[in-house]
Amino acid sequence: MRKILLEIDLAICSLWTIAALGSRIAWVATPATWIVMLLIMSRLLLSFTLYHREKKSWIPGLLFMGLAAFAVSTELDIKLNELASKVFPLLNLDFNRWWYVGLTLAVATWLWVVPLAVFLVNIFRKGFLTDTLTWKDALGKLLWTDKTARTYCSLLLITTGTLYAGLAMNARICLFACVVAPTLSFPSA
Repeated sequence: MRKILLEIDLAICSLWTIAALGSRIAWVATPATWIVMLLIMSRLLLSFTLYHREKKSWIPGLLFMGLAAFAVSTELDIKLNELASKVFPLLNLDFNRWWYVGLTLAVATWLWVVPLAVFLVNIFRKGFLTDTLTWKDALGKLLWTDKTARTYCSLLLITTGTLYAGLAMNARICLFACVVAPTLSFPSA
């Protein structure tokens, strides 16, 4: 059950990453883009530390909540609304404001409330948490030392690269990405 929840969580985080980095505004190297990328990476780190039932899951959780509070306080667009709006053309449905708001709230709840609830449940279950991570692992090294996390991050990086190649709409770059991306993802999977 834990693995299925991790897979659902990583799928939602992947869609959020594509929505956040796939906008034309993200092409400019602004501090806002870097903050959104740090927000996404801290959320991914939180997912993997919670999957491993670590006591130090509070570190990426606090980092994620702090970056999210900073993003909200500075009115930084973290693209949750763009993620919800893509569902309607994808499913060939007419736009419905109630479903749009509901989907946005569902994604926001999944990204912010569910990890907190999982962490609190793990804390109150005696002997359920382990303390095997170092501080470096809890601050991001886990994404590159854990095999599953490394594979996921590699594939997400390849997906983001091909997304940017597709957004460029240059025929040679798109052809290159279509040929190279499967080759790059094969050894890491």
